[in-house]
Amino acid sequence: MEPIFGSDGVPVMDSNDLSFYDVEFARDAANIIFDLNGERISVSIWSPNYLPGGEGILINDEDPCLEDIIINLLNHVDCNDSTRDLIISLLVKVGEDVFGPVAPKHRAIDTPQARDLHSLIYPAIHTFRYSTEAATQTAFMFPIPPTECYGTLLSNHTTVPSSTLDPSLPRISTEDLIVQSCIDQNEWIGAKYYVTLKADPGQDRLCHIGPYGKLNQANLDSIKRMIKLRDALEHGHRAIRFPVISEFVTHAKEGRYCVVGYLVPFIPGATRLQDMDMSRVPYEKKRELASHITQTISELYDLGIPPDGQLKYVEVVIDNKSGLPWVQGMEIGDEEPGIQALENAADIVDQHEEALTKMMQLLGFQDRIPAIVVTQVD
Repeated sequence: MEPIFGSDGVPVMDSNDLSFYDVEFARDAANIIFDLNGERISVSIWSPNYLPGGEGILINDEDPCLEDIIINLLNHVDCNDSTRDLIISLLVKVGEDVFGPVAPKHRAIDTPQARDLHSLIYPAIHTFRYSTEAATQTAFMFPIPPTECYGTLLSNHTTVPSSTLDPSLPRISTEDLIVQSCIDQNEWIGAKYYVTLKADPGQDRLCHIGPYGKLNQANLDSIKRMIKLRDALEHGHRAIRFPVISEFVTHAKEGRYCVVGYLVPFIPGATRLQDMDMSRVPYEKKRELASHITQTISELYDLGIPPDGQLKYVEVVIDNKSGLPWVQGMEIGDEEPGIQALENAADIVDQHEEALTKMMQLLGFQDRIPAIVVTQVD
């Protein structure tokens, strides 16, 4: 295949960089948001076969159009990632002439640039409408003002009153954090980013942000547990190896009272436990790791973090410098799967002993190891 060249003679990538972001729909309309070549695109779709005004009243059920087909697919209970990706590809094909100027394909020599957190999670959104010409069923795309988009996806972000959060923690805005990489992303729980402080590039953090840049109740519960853990560590629980909350992250445009996430120390050079080849780890080292992990989880339970009987999964990373394990994430209670669940865990478990047994099996022990004296770790 011959390379494609831009006007400056530099090769251009032959395909678009596409990823789904969010969707909102009803019986008669939808708005789907996706990222195209680093730009965020919103496409609103209305069915001409329903009474205008959002009442959901069908006025024509004999002539389904392309708008109806797309809206029905999004409404279907079995709509999955593949279906959404197919819809997005269709919309991009229809809108290639109007999308091109705002979201051009990357040049082959382009390299990803470091971005501040705010521009990454709250980028400018280019808003369009998809429609078809009734007589010929020809599809077309055209720009519309944000005020004419369907739904509420473009509304302001939820403000979290400061009275619900610890006022003693420092606050840092989304514009003052430089994103190095995305570590994990989940539409129910949010995202984890490896970030550095703009004012001090040598300071690394792990940043937890709520889904779509908003905090939900699961995020608030997690923050309360993190603060409780911080207080416990300040009162002598030295065997707990869990990164402690250090700062709140606030929305740069809505002020210090709009908290959208939090920071914890970043563990450099860490390896996830499930990525290690346990056949190459000496037996005594595995016993040592198991001992530290067991002690940490036991002390977390003693503190009510998580509540008794509600631990599903834990994520453990190994500090390659010290060789010691850190419990870096947990999934608790009825929260949706996604807080760094162990990839190979067979069934969701909700009891302390079962969760520990899963961890021990990952380390290569068939059963829960016997009690071991744990060295207190600073």
